[in-house]
Order: sequence, then C-alpha cells, then structure tokens
Amino acid sequence: MHRLVTAFVLAFVLSFGVLAQSTIIPIVELRGGGLLGGVRNQKWIEPSIVFESLNVDSKVKLIGFGGLEPSSSIGLKRGPVEDVCQDFYRMELDLEPRDGVAIGAAAGWNPVPRIPKELSPKSAALRNAAAALLRTKGILRSKVIVTGAYSVDLDGNGKIETILSATYSKRGFNEGSSVGDYSFVMIQSSVGGKVSNRLVDGEFIRHSSEFGAPNQYEVQAIADLNGDGRMEIVVYSQYYEGAGTAAFEVEGGHPKHIKALTIGCGV
Repeated sequence: MHRLVTAFVLAFVLSFGVLAQSTIIPIVELRGGGLLGGVRNQKWIEPSIVFESLNVDSKVKLIGFGGLEPSSSIGLKRGPVEDVCQDFYRMELDLEPRDGVAIGAAAGWNPVPRIPKELSPKSAALRNAAAALLRTKGILRSKVIVTGAYSVDLDGNGKIETILSATYSKRGFNEGSSVGDYSFVMIQSSVGGKVSNRLVDGEFIRHSSEFGAPNQYEVQAIADLNGDGRMEIVVYSQYYEGAGTAAFEVEGGHPKHIKALTIGCGV
C-alpha cells in the first residue's frame, strides 16, 4: 500500500511538472496593449503561437520599474485581429497606456529581482555618455538631450549597468526629419575594466527628408522576462503614424535583439 501511494504521488508530481513546463507564459507590453510574445522553459515564443494558446482563464501580473505590482492579477482577453496590422495581436486589459509589461500569472519567478534606480536626465555624466555614442554615429553638433535613465545590475554579477534614452528632433515628430536628428536607447557598462557605450536600439538621421518620419525611442521596462535571473530591456518606439516594441537581452554588456519579442503597427 505504501509503495502504491508513493508511486501515485510521484506520478502526480511528474505530470504536474511536465504540465508546468509546457505552459506558455504570455508577455504583453502596456503602451499599446500588444502581445509581445511569450516564454516556455526559458525559451522565447513568437506572438502568433502565444495568441493561440490563450484561453478565457488567462491572467497576467503587472510589472513596473518598481517590480511586481501587488494585487495586480487581471484577466487577459484576446482582442480583434486588425486589418491594417494582422500580425499585431492587441490584448484587452482595460488599462490606460503606461510603462511596464504584463507577464502571465503562472510565471514562477521574480520578474524584477533587482530594482532599477531612476537617474536624473540632467546628469552631466549621462549627457557625456550620450554624446560619446553620438560621435560614433557622426552626429557632433546636435543638442544632447537625455530623456530618461536607470541604473541596475542586469545579470546579478555585482556590476551596475546604466540604461539611458536620448532624443532630439529639430522639427518635432511629424512626417519630416532633419540632419542631426536622433533618438536611441543605449547601455553603459564596465567590460574588462573599461567603460563601454553600446547602442540598444535607435536611429540617427544623416540626410534630411520631407517624408522620412523619425522615431522616438524610450525604455518601457527592465525585467526578467524568462526566469533565468537576467533582466531584459524592453524598448518602445513611435512615430506619427505608428509604434512598436522590442525586447533585448544583454550579456557581457552586449545587447542582443530578441527577434521573437518584436511587434509593431503603422502605415
């Protein structure tokens, strides 16, 4: 009898473990309510597959720069597939557009194991970092305007990285662009004892255009999206007729675009 009970318990635990491992955890960006993608067994899953896996009982937790928001478990409903952007899966969360992401409630890890510290965009050190990256892109005379910045240990190795966004547009964000316009997100880290400035995402205008709408890039979230203990950077970009979101993982100070976690809609 004892062996029979033990075997039953073991079979239940194993079957539960397989079920948990097979669960797709959805990830939703909160600026436009788009399904960014998902994760299963720490592997990234494209939005179309995640969309089909959702059911009426799907729930998500809200994640901000300060971590998991208490009592934030809310239902996740599939919105209609839009004619203009059929690969953009809009979710219905009944929330105002905001920074952060929503992660499936079944996620069994702390999505913000280390809380990012917000930094003053007026810092001379941050402006110097942004100017240094701009010089590598051939932009020397434009105003250096830092729009936001955070410091955090992304991978838990005890070294602090700085993630900042900077934007300048001479004519504003409409259908035209001017030489020297820019908008980007970058990461500054110490690699091998040397300070490294690396581009995460952005654009740099070298030729004026009356119909080349510039994008504006911002940090939308910094969180561990797949439970491996390392934190990813989520970047939101927009122009006057569209917007998009992409996630990046960082290893050794090197940002890498997660292609499966990339969405956008525009004309």
